[in-house]
Amino acid sequence: MAATMVESVGMFQTADGAVYRVVKSQQGRLYAKRLNTSGGFDYAPSAIKQLTEDDRMTLEAAQAFGRRFGICAYCGRTLTDPASIAAGIGPVCAKGEDGRWSSAERTAAKVALDWDQMEADRKAARAELVEANEAATPEPVEPPKAAGTLTIVDKIATLVSDYDPDAVAAVRSISGRKWDATAKVNTFPVNEATIPALADLVERFGYEVVGELPDPKQIVEAIAARVEASTATDADIEVEGLGGELLAFQKAGVAYAASNGSLLIGDDMGLGKTVQALAALQVRQAFPALIVVPAVVKLNWKREAEKWLPGRKVVVLTGRNGNAEPLASYDIVVINYDIVADRLTELAEIDWQAIVADESHYLKTAKAKRTKAVKQLAKGIEFKIMLTGTAVLNRPVELASQLDILGRLDEFGGFWHFAKRYCAAVNNGYGWDFSGASNLPELHEKLRQTCYIRRTKDQVLTELPAKRRATVPMALSDRAEYDRVEADLRAFIETKVAADADFAALIADLEPDEQADAIAAEVEDRNRRSEQAAILAKINALRQTTARLKLDSVADWIADFQASGRKLVVFGHHREIVDGLANRFGCDSITGATSVEARQAAVDRFQSDPDASLLVCNIAAGGVGITLTAASDVAFVELPWRPGDVDQAEDRCHRIGQHDSVTAWYLLAEDTMDEDMAELLDEKRAVVEATIDGREAASTSIMAGLTAAILSRGE
Repeated sequence: MAATMVESVGMFQTADGAVYRVVKSQQGRLYAKRLNTSGGFDYAPSAIKQLTEDDRMTLEAAQAFGRRFGICAYCGRTLTDPASIAAGIGPVCAKGEDGRWSSAERTAAKVALDWDQMEADRKAARAELVEANEAATPEPVEPPKAAGTLTIVDKIATLVSDYDPDAVAAVRSISGRKWDATAKVNTFPVNEATIPALADLVERFGYEVVGELPDPKQIVEAIAARVEASTATDADIEVEGLGGELLAFQKAGVAYAASNGSLLIGDDMGLGKTVQALAALQVRQAFPALIVVPAVVKLNWKREAEKWLPGRKVVVLTGRNGNAEPLASYDIVVINYDIVADRLTELAEIDWQAIVADESHYLKTAKAKRTKAVKQLAKGIEFKIMLTGTAVLNRPVELASQLDILGRLDEFGGFWHFAKRYCAAVNNGYGWDFSGASNLPELHEKLRQTCYIRRTKDQVLTELPAKRRATVPMALSDRAEYDRVEADLRAFIETKVAADADFAALIADLEPDEQADAIAAEVEDRNRRSEQAAILAKINALRQTTARLKLDSVADWIADFQASGRKLVVFGHHREIVDGLANRFGCDSITGATSVEARQAAVDRFQSDPDASLLVCNIAAGGVGITLTAASDVAFVELPWRPGDVDQAEDRCHRIGQHDSVTAWYLLAEDTMDEDMAELLDEKRAVVEATIDGREAASTSIMAGLTAAILSRGE
């Protein structure tokens, strides 16, 4: 390799008096060499980091070096963040692998830094040092360098380079990297997540760039602005032609959506995500627009679209047959998830300008027909909006398919990087398990940086009282029957596991509580295979038995509650329970068998009729897409498997229009699986909230936890 000429740019002195010369290569890399020694030049940041670790150089001196040259003193990366420039060291080197500057640190740095004066000081210092060293004899240097070319075409960067161990490590750290074993080249997606890393790679190793690599500083500034906008509670935006007045935080959501081609609005339930989506369509004039929703909210979307976008032609698709008029004649087409795959051919013929997926957690399963159909339709659409207050119902992996449909998954390194980084992916011997959760604060920050806006009720509706939860113990009408059904389930579980003689021998010497944990773990593993359906069926039978045996106690509680004169919404799961309570009290009910028209009539009656004081709903049918703010109390007779479903149901009452404190009453039979389910749902809720709000939490399987609890009661 031909020698690379350098220029001398300065010197620095260590605590023990050693003097080092600093030179800059043609590629802009800095190297340092101790004077009056026979050694060669070392990469300057590496040398400074080692000197600092050896206590031969103070942290302040290292930071001064970084500030002088605008690089991290420890790794050589170009500094663009104000907090990093002020520190002279990047956040990863300063705070560890997961380090990042806080908003307060960034703000303080922006205020403290005089950018023009800093640049002037840097130039003056450099000129002074160069002049002072002119008398010294320049030493020719051949710093290590991996020759190579980074070619950028259609948002894909291809790197062809010589082997260099330092370069290899840097290349492998870039998310979304793929190795082409045939061509022996690395490829990277060119997006906001990779551009700063690619620019750093080029600067550090002197690669030639063919094509256009965007300015990383502009990218960093754009990301910072987007993070700030993702929590905004107001914006200066007016939407012409809107049939109503937006709240301040809704304006901020519309502004964010209008400036972001594909996004997820994850506001708390009840904050008007539907209205924000419709207003964003109007701002961008993104018509015709396809709205994909759960069947139970189709009519509500039609009502809202006609209210907020007067003059727009709206149609709701029903069944699997065609329409009287061509779809292309409508501005807004509303279709439910259940039939989108059957009408895919017809829908694919329309030149959609936008697609909105309401309750987008319906698309959590990548292999589901509806997910595949929506993904195919979304592929050619520029403006994509997903709406959900519970983006992660159980596990972070449920975000992956939603991000894929938005065209954002590559910004998270692709599916495998996402799964390993955020889902604690592990190969359990039978395949890959993605049910875990890891690095949730980082995932939350990454979502904020790319495509996610979320505001909570306590942030934007300070006048809306907080929601509280209360547990009310219920008595069973026949305790012996419950114990018998639970014992049958326990024996069934133990038989399934203990049938394996090797496993039985393995746990023979364990204490009883350790045996229960081991059996539960084995059940969870087997559940992934052939035993799941049988065990789940028996667990559901026990759930139904529990609800039936406490029904009299529940009815007495409801009757006492009605004496207060307040309205109440009751949620159950099994048809027997919902119909039983509705018949006892002669009130409306909403189940999966309720027609859309009857469902809306029941909601309207409950909201407007003072005599309609009770409404009994199936959680799946009545837990989404309706407003029940006439009541500030909601009761649960049965609990679902997912905390997101509970939260959705609670927020039928706790939403815009509610002026009272909402109480969720959990009617739980004592010392039964009811209490186990409630405890496990609280644990699972912590995982969900950690992901969407940026906190870390432990994750356990509800099925495994419930199995362990049932087994432990038999000891």
